Amino acid sequence: RPSGGFAGTEFRQTVVGDAGSTGELNVGDGVGIANSASVETNDDLYIGRAGGSGLMRVRSDGRVELRTSSNAAEVFVGQSSSGTVLQTGGTVTSDNTVRIGSEAGGIGRYTISAGLFSTATGGTGTFTVGRNGGNGILRVEGTGQFVHGAELYLGDVSNAATSGRLEIIGSTASVQIGQLENATGGAAG
Repeated sequence: RPSGGFAGTEFRQTVVGDAGSTGELNVGDGVGIANSASVETNDDLYIGRAGGSGLMRVRSDGRVELRTSSNAAEVFVGQSSSGTVLQTGGTVTSDNTVRIGSEAGGIGRYTISAGLFSTATGGTGTFTVGRNGGNGILRVEGTGQFVHGAELYLGDVSNAATSGRLEIIGSTASVQIGQLENATGGAAG
């Protein structure tokens, strides 16, 4: 519980791969019972930030939950850097903003092949794949389930050389989106 858990009074961002460094976070080992390895926080989670390279693996016994309190608990994968999430089971939930591949130089990739990735279940919290010069890919394959209860943008911020991609592979992958948004484009947007 990096921020003291949901009842914690101190806010602490969790950053994996920051400022030119390389970091890896493994949530679960695929051997334990469901949800036995968990990360709970009421502050931001960055996988790759500020020129660093980050990797997070979530296995069948893993659970990552971000819950907003008086502070926003946002997820960033590849924020001006390289970030990758490989989810092969377990659950990842967030009730606020999620960005995959954002800002200039940002390369983010999230692949879910099993388990559940659930965001904005309360109907608020934007999800952006590729934002403001970043390159993002969200890939749902195998038996992976992706549920987002609000707006999802594929490529956001006009004239910024942004690339966003949603890949749905196979007949058992599941995707549910509250609203697929169309960002305002420009000559190069």
